Amino acid sequence: MELRSPNFGNVVTLDTGVINARTQDGELVQIYHDEWGHEDSFNVDFSGLSEVEKWALVDFYQNNIGQQIVFKDHENRQWLGFLTTKITFRQTGPGCQYTANFGFLGTLI
Repeated sequence: MELRSPNFGNVVTLDTGVINARTQDGELVQIYHDEWGHEDSFNVDFSGLSEVEKWALVDFYQNNIGQQIVFKDHENRQWLGFLTTKITFRQTGPGCQYTANFGFLGTLI
């Protein structure tokens, strides 16, 4: 399934497998070992979805829950991972326009 790019500025959650430290100059440095793996968790929002796009997203969710998927973010980067939360919808504006939100956990490929 392909939708427009998600909204700019989606919320990224810090990975707890990363050590955050400050240098003597006060610069924030993130340290992690390749063997630890690195996954990012973030919430994704889409706005201005039509009724057809909303139901297509519901079908996509139901057919792919628990399976690895490839996801493109607003910077056109590709992520491999899993949907982590149920998709929620809000009706916005006149007519049948919707905003969708879901959580995703994955690694940059």
